[in-house]
Amino acid sequence: MTSESSTPASRPSSSRTPSSKSQRLSQLRRLTLRDRELLAWLAEHYVLSTAQITQALFPSQRSARLRLATLHRIDAVHRFVDVTTGDSQHLYTLGPFGMLVHPTTYTDPQRADARPPRSSIERTERIIGSPRLRHLLGTNQLFVDLHAYTRPDPHARLLRWWSEQHTAAAYAFAEICYRAGRGCRWSSWPPWPP
Repeated sequence: MTSESSTPASRPSSSRTPSSKSQRLSQLRRLTLRDRELLAWLAEHYVLSTAQITQALFPSQRSARLRLATLHRIDAVHRFVDVTTGDSQHLYTLGPFGMLVHPTTYTDPQRADARPPRSSIERTERIIGSPRLRHLLGTNQLFVDLHAYTRPDPHARLLRWWSEQHTAAAYAFAEICYRAGRGCRWSSWPPWPP
């Protein structure tokens, strides 16, 4: 074996996920506040589309695509093409690095009591395979619309956005709690709509 064959550049990489603590810390420093908010949403709500992320967090589709590509490259998010709608947009879930940032994520949209996944890929497969995927995207769209409304209005803000599982867990004692859309608190002054 030559010294050239043992250099770090010549060794095959088994994963893109940073392995050393210093690499993970370096990537953690690269995350913006907007990135952290997106990762928190994906931890809570499982999946968002490119259009939803753009509408809620970015000034343009181009800037959203560029940042999402960076987050995908550092394994903060997984992305896959949504073949069910025919528009070929990407859907995003937490990647390995995103799960390091949010280790206590909701793991299965079907069953709140499901065992935790062994990897971010397994979590993504559960989401993709869920018959509730369209419902998740539709419910998430309502909250994306509310959040997008607050961006230009300094008097309005979405105070809380919980997933169905979070809401059901928080209000398990209340039999009258409807699951979809009940984890929302809204504030606007003057009262909305004007």
